[in-house]
Amino acid sequence: MTVYGIDFSGARDAARRTWITRLDDGVVTWVKREAELGESLVQFLAGAGCVVGIDAPLSLPAELMDGGWEAWVRGFTSRFPNADAFRADCQQRSASEKKRDVEREAKVPFAAWNLRLYKQTWRVMSELVSPLIRERSAVVAPQQAPRPGLTTLIEVCPASTLQRLGLRVPYKGPGPELRAAREELARAFEAPAIVIDDPGGDALDSVIAARVAAEALRANNWHEPVPGEGRIYY
Repeated sequence: MTVYGIDFSGARDAARRTWITRLDDGVVTWVKREAELGESLVQFLAGAGCVVGIDAPLSLPAELMDGGWEAWVRGFTSRFPNADAFRADCQQRSASEKKRDVEREAKVPFAAWNLRLYKQTWRVMSELVSPLIRERSAVVAPQQAPRPGLTTLIEVCPASTLQRLGLRVPYKGPGPELRAAREELARAFEAPAIVIDDPGGDALDSVIAARVAAEALRANNWHEPVPGEGRIYY
């Protein structure tokens, strides 16, 4: 069983900051940056053919998505040419930064269109999810039913996973104490040494995302609490 985990970045140099982990039958095969793939991330995902856990929002509250989730996704790129246009539309439709029910359940700190997160949400939807859905190269679960042989994207949250397991401690940043924390977490998630050497913690987050993707695949639970709003797996 192969799955992938992606710690996704919305930064300008996202290809250097986005980390990807491949997990084969519970063993981490490799951990690398998007820039090391040798192809675009959208091409990589189109050919993955398995469950991929992405640490990035894949939906909004239902009332902010005109025509339902799939119509909103298909028209996303043409409707929102940049991240600021996306955030402006959300602000126009909602007086406050309302979270999805699944965000509250997972205890994520910010709504998908929060000032700190909206660029990441825009990039993942515009550059990955929208083109993949339009080309029928992937599905997003649980909004869409998984199909054998087709890439299935799911939204994950490593921070929520750490919280659930009682392992949430500071581990991102330079210094010996934070490095020691990454060493402990690397042991807990059977991650290779490369994640310890990444002070940003993004490599480690991609391993956690892959572990969550594997758990989701085994559980085979694609229930969606609110139609269109998806689910956060953790």
